Amino acid sequence: MEYVTLNTGSRMPMLGLGIYALHGKECEHAVLNAIELGYRLFDTAQMYGNEKELGRALQESLVPREELFVTTKLYRPNTSYALAKRAIEMSLRTLGLEYIDLLLIHEPYAEAEDMYRAMEEAHGDGRVKAIGISNFNAARYADFVHACNVIPAVNQVEAHIFFQQTAMQSTMQRRGTCMQAWSPLAAGKNDFFGNSVLQSIGNAYGKSSAQVGLKFLVQRGFSVIPKSSQRERMQENMDIFDFQLSEEDIQSLFQRVLRFGNGGASCENIENGSFQRLRLKTAGIAQIPLSVQIEQQYSFFCISGKLNTQIMRRRCLAYAAFLIGYCADIHACSPCKYVFILLHVYVIL
Repeated sequence: MEYVTLNTGSRMPMLGLGIYALHGKECEHAVLNAIELGYRLFDTAQMYGNEKELGRALQESLVPREELFVTTKLYRPNTSYALAKRAIEMSLRTLGLEYIDLLLIHEPYAEAEDMYRAMEEAHGDGRVKAIGISNFNAARYADFVHACNVIPAVNQVEAHIFFQQTAMQSTMQRRGTCMQAWSPLAAGKNDFFGNSVLQSIGNAYGKSSAQVGLKFLVQRGFSVIPKSSQRERMQENMDIFDFQLSEEDIQSLFQRVLRFGNGGASCENIENGSFQRLRLKTAGIAQIPLSVQIEQQYSFFCISGKLNTQIMRRRCLAYAAFLIGYCADIHACSPCKYVFILLHVYVIL
């Protein structure tokens, strides 16, 4: 197993088991099988409803606690400082652990900064060894870190050969945030396992398409958490540390497999998370009233359901500044139309 050292000093395995949608005995058996195969990183969340099963399996395994790495996540409705504090204690009790190795905010909620304050406190007193975020795009991350005393150790996002997140990774690396990929096998979509490029590269190493896809991410510095309840698949996913992709292989995967652009925050690819709500497809933006309709459409800017104009103005500038830098440094083009849209929103507010 290979490890990455987080900005808190914790060592996180580069490969773990995601247990989303696994429940009851199926979940416990999957975790115990994974432990027998050498897995030590396990990813759960309050939303998954299986923290208790994970905790039971870890206790049954008798593996020393210091060898394990447990990740869980806070989600709605625990989107305030007080509720987040209570939710952290709830996860500790449910998991049956004295500390959590990595605690994430599950999504970029409007109240994420308040939640993170509670997480920073738990990190400070040792109940949480590392803290981070999940599903934050690059622009939201760039804004979020300005409110942090502890830079997020991890941003867990969707990443795979069809959604490679190169721009996102560049942004995270500059701040010392590690990338972790959920759905690193793209849930088998786009004929992942039958992809001719993956198969061709895999044949040269005696590896499967899945192993090449995982290795592509790990070799770029991503920790990966593929989900499986099948022991054979777990073993296959684990067997990626005995070979290295060549630079030619990596470039082939970058250039020939890519389907959805380079991910992260490219001019035409910011279609996920909070920025999607900012992308105004109408020309008459100035005529849109700041009404309940906008509060609903742009919930990213809302706190407790009410539009926060100050936050909206600040984040407009943060997104615009990020895109200007991205266009100049990475995309080698003039600032894109979204910059002007954002600055327009800022002015009319």
